[in-house]
Amino acid sequence: MKIGIALCTYNGAPYLREQLQSIAAQSRLPDSLVAVDDASSDTTVEILHDFAREAPFPVRVEQNERNLGYARNFGRAIELAEGEAIALADQDDFWYPHKLATMEAAFCEAPDVGMFFSDADVVDAELRSLGHRLWQAIRLLPDRQQEVRAGDALGRLLRGCYVTGATMAFRSEFRELVLPVSERSPHDAWIALLVAAVARVNLIAEPLIAYRQHGSNQIGVRHQLWVKQWEEQRRKNLVVLQDVLWRAVDARERLEQRGRLSAETRQALDEVIEHFSVRTGLPSSRLRRLTPILRELVRARYRGRCGGVAGAARDLFM
Repeated sequence: MKIGIALCTYNGAPYLREQLQSIAAQSRLPDSLVAVDDASSDTTVEILHDFAREAPFPVRVEQNERNLGYARNFGRAIELAEGEAIALADQDDFWYPHKLATMEAAFCEAPDVGMFFSDADVVDAELRSLGHRLWQAIRLLPDRQQEVRAGDALGRLLRGCYVTGATMAFRSEFRELVLPVSERSPHDAWIALLVAAVARVNLIAEPLIAYRQHGSNQIGVRHQLWVKQWEEQRRKNLVVLQDVLWRAVDARERLEQRGRLSAETRQALDEVIEHFSVRTGLPSSRLRRLTPILRELVRARYRGRCGGVAGAARDLFM
């Protein structure tokens, strides 16, 4: 099979060369790479053109006239990518030499799988291990991994995202379905959900990249008053719930538009949309929250991936 890489860049000069070198060092080289720069102001584009002249495979470099933002930029890169499978690449990671070979073997062994994603080693700016892996950080625990292997990737993706774009590759036959990328959802969560709605999604339980964390990745402030911390956590919880809701609404509309919405998937999406509409619309008064939360508990909509009783308690008190 032919594999194309969709790489997005924006002011990525500090780490881009290492990423490009790791791609050129693959034991199974890509058949092509398209890099779309989102109006960088540093030397990113020059680095890309230097690489294109020397790379052992075709490289296409495009530069946006104005900044499109992360999701739309990836959408453009996916649109331009070539090959039967498209692997997404961030500008600041480092691919292990066997990444593409492993992905190719997985696709060839499972023609019914539309997308694979892998684990990653979490490293610092100098590629030194931080002592844990990506799946540990996002709590993709062994029991949840087994759900994906068993064919229930859609059920888990409907209630949150555990797929990181830098670790994914999907069959290009799904490009028309996922484009344009929803502006209300991260590109990787959007792609994973839509592919899972029409095909199997599976995982590769080994790290295939070093997932770099550096200054611009760090979030939060260590020393805050507990009240501010509480308010910040409440805000984050609401953002997560709204993200799931909007993604489900947009996915249902897209699948319906493309004639790919099965009765089973519609039912699952409708249930998620109704549940998360309730949770994002809870009143500020804890007393008034109690009735809708109890109603959702009785309907068993908090079960499993929605946090169970702990999720209901969080909605009540946060």
